[in-house]
Amino acid sequence: MVFYRQFLTSALGTVLLALLSGSMVKLARRFIGRYGLPLVHASLLWLSWQLLSKAQAQGLSEIWNRTGDGCMNKLSAVDLGLTSQMWCGS
Repeated sequence: MVFYRQFLTSALGTVLLALLSGSMVKLARRFIGRYGLPLVHASLLWLSWQLLSKAQAQGLSEIWNRTGDGCMNKLSAVDLGLTSQMWCGS
């Protein structure tokens, strides 16, 4: 059991040293390109699927004309506003 802990500590230390020796910008771009963007695309597809399935079940006009119940807190509203500003380019 002691050997396992020493091996794990050495392996993780080696990985951390390798990460520190490289360029962080290059590493971040590689990570985002390899893992981040496919995850974003998968989440967008899943959210679109959920929206379309609810729209089909309830009717699009029912979803569009539904009144708000005030359940969104201020931080969520600010996040939604900033996101819409980023996408609109304003």
